[in-house]
Amino acid sequence: MVTAKESSENQWVYQTGKEIYNFLNRVKGRLKGITVYALVGKSGTGKSFRAKLLAEKLGIPYIVDDGLLIFGDTILAGRSAKQEKLYVSAIKTALFLNRKQREEVIKVLRERKTKKILLLGTSSKMVERLASQLDLPPINQIIQIEEIANQKDIEAAIKSRFEEGKHVIPVPAIEVKRDYAQILSESIRIFFSGEKRRDGDKKS
Repeated sequence: MVTAKESSENQWVYQTGKEIYNFLNRVKGRLKGITVYALVGKSGTGKSFRAKLLAEKLGIPYIVDDGLLIFGDTILAGRSAKQEKLYVSAIKTALFLNRKQREEVIKVLRERKTKKILLLGTSSKMVERLASQLDLPPINQIIQIEEIANQKDIEAAIKSRFEEGKHVIPVPAIEVKRDYAQILSESIRIFFSGEKRRDGDKKS
């Protein structure tokens, strides 16, 4: 006859074994041969705007930002967190907690045999979570926004986000709106990454 203590111990062994098995399977299934970079900074500090420049400098063709997989000026897969009406839903989307969204992005990464990718997040913990969710190897290098932007630029970005309601990410120009119950409504405008460059060409 199995005692309550033995039953509890057996259950613990089973659960522990199951967790280890799932962990090993997840590690085994991770995408290989990919160098993962991450750009970290608080919300509104200009990460998305500078991501394109950083990616070009490091020769990184793929960017993961706010639930989207971006290649150049094209959204390849995913769903924008800014399309979510609820704050909690936006967080889940940004972290790829939706199975269908996550599998869609992983599939594209596998098919394209991605070699380099840049993850954007508000903290080291967040980008590490993103890497895990997308079956990516451990992050090779984490870059803080302060390393590539001066304080003046960061303050200007914060002002633009919270006073003008603008948010820039490196994809073609469209406008998305979100209305969270927990935060103020804001219009989010996505500019062409080359728009500023073209303006500069006209002046010269």
